[in-house]
Amino acid sequence: MNPSVMGAEVDASMANFARRIGDLSLQSEANKSRVVQLGGVEFLVNLVRKALDDAVLEGAAIALSNLSLSESGRQVVAEHGAIQELVRALRSPVGDGPLAAIAGALRNLACGSEERLQILEHGGVEELVSLCKQDKDVSIQENAAAAIANLADETRCRERVASCGGLEALCNLCNTSQADAVLACAAAALGNLADDDENRVVIAKVGGLEPLIRLCASSVNDAVLESSAAAIANLAYNEANRKRIAQLTGIEPLVWLCVHSKNEAVLESAAAALGNLAYYNDLNRIRVADTGGLQALLLLCDTTSNEAVLEVEPSPYTIVPSALSAMFSTTTMATEISS
Repeated sequence: MNPSVMGAEVDASMANFARRIGDLSLQSEANKSRVVQLGGVEFLVNLVRKALDDAVLEGAAIALSNLSLSESGRQVVAEHGAIQELVRALRSPVGDGPLAAIAGALRNLACGSEERLQILEHGGVEELVSLCKQDKDVSIQENAAAAIANLADETRCRERVASCGGLEALCNLCNTSQADAVLACAAAALGNLADDDENRVVIAKVGGLEPLIRLCASSVNDAVLESSAAAIANLAYNEANRKRIAQLTGIEPLVWLCVHSKNEAVLESAAAALGNLAYYNDLNRIRVADTGGLQALLLLCDTTSNEAVLEVEPSPYTIVPSALSAMFSTTTMATEISS
């Protein structure tokens, strides 16, 4: 048999086997444990390290991503050196399929605090930001932005994202992408990165307020609306941003969401944003009230106190009372949202 044909068949078999491991890992925790016991993690990490075929690399990365959905899985995957190999593979000349799968694996791994630090240590932040800067496939941009959103729970990661141009890249995605999945993840990343005073200033400076407000006003996707409103809520911790958001007519779409949205997460994020915008700002308080926001918050507060109306657990919108307090008090603490 021709060696090249044989090699292609081996690669195809390896790719299918890796994908099968990933599929089995999704089915049950018992399957995940069995994969680990049989040396499956070492096998997959070796595939990532040595694969010369895109399909093999993609299959191995998907399997590692599935194994990393749980805390215990993330720990095992990281302990076997997967993070270093995944980041290294991002620097290699590979196709869109492997890039999306690798970014997806890092997205799941970044849910763990120790794993976030490893991604930072091995240069993963820079590689993920680079993916967000490029005109890549939607799934690549989505996973890269989501990974950055998860990494942003760590202070040092937030600083690194900002230092390598990540704020600008994410603002650009919010401004140019037509894909709801990308928009939701990019807005979520900006919201988490806005947990930093300096980042709040920079995000506004590079034009991040405008696309977030536009998304709140025009999107019909709940994930996009929730992430965008939550980002505005966190950006509104800054006094200059509160004024600028109002100047950009950012209050009106938030009020509209509080009146019309049926999604709990969207309502909570929009209410938090209105509360933070009203914090120590009399002009914004008046504007919120004049555009129907005060009435909307009062109705939400009344609704959330009635379990029978919502048919859910009592008080799902814990932020609404805080938002109302901001409308009447100069001492109410602003409310921070985690995307």
